[in-house]
Amino acid sequence: MTSLHRFSAASRMEWIKLRTLRSTWWTLAVTVAGATGIGIAVGANSKDASADLTNNVLAGVAPGLLLVGVLGVLTMTSEYSSGMIRATLAAVPDRPLLLAAKASVLGLVTLVLGEVTAFAAFLAGRAALHGRLTAPGLGQPGVLRA
Repeated sequence: MTSLHRFSAASRMEWIKLRTLRSTWWTLAVTVAGATGIGIAVGANSKDASADLTNNVLAGVAPGLLLVGVLGVLTMTSEYSSGMIRATLAAVPDRPLLLAAKASVLGLVTLVLGEVTAFAAFLAGRAALHGRLTAPGLGQPGVLRA
């Protein structure tokens, strides 16, 4: 079996483990809800049109990063407490390959989660702005980069 096939098999194994844990889904849900809720709260409390409204409505993304770190710790260490690491290492004895598979699956999940969360927080926070403030649009300079 080639390295690519072994990596693909290890990645599929890690994806199955990650998506079948309830803690993964709870962490992802709390991340999206928390970042969106903070974006709404900050957007609703924005009073000054001269402030950076894009940064204001994306204020919840930074605390969401802490929850992504929690998900990373859970992904890398949860097997040790239950003893499942023995079965994992029996299936994939190449530790660097296993680490790369875990990291790539976690990285892909957090990339998708980050994009969904940023757009949800931006759109919800934008909707919560007061009527007298001009809401930032996605087409304005620097908004998509933020």
